[in-house]
Amino acid sequence: LDSHSAAKIMAFVTDIADQFGTIIVCTIHQPSTRVYESFDLLMLLSRGRVLYYGQANTALTYFAAVDCEAPKNTNPAEFLLEISNSDFTVKEKVDKLIANWEQHQHQHHHHHHHLDRRRQ
Repeated sequence: LDSHSAAKIMAFVTDIADQFGTIIVCTIHQPSTRVYESFDLLMLLSRGRVLYYGQANTALTYFAAVDCEAPKNTNPAEFLLEISNSDFTVKEKVDKLIANWEQHQHQHHHHHHHLDRRRQ
């Protein structure tokens, strides 16, 4: 599919999801910026391990905060593919991003647990 057709299909898929209140999971090879921006949630994996899971529109902000900033005017999907694929970047860099996410999750989980305890 060319990027225009892909964007039209994603708009249609989004309408179906909204109309029926259902979740649609997509595995998309090289989405355009326009298609990427239509995603709600993003799970970025490398070799089966999670590098990021959350709002698609905050992924680049998260990576910038862990010293992995996307160049200006870059297709977010291309950037995310490059940093998560050890064919394009040094394996140690990918491993560090995986470790960063695991640490981020641990801190987040601990923080929420602490808040829950205070409410009791």
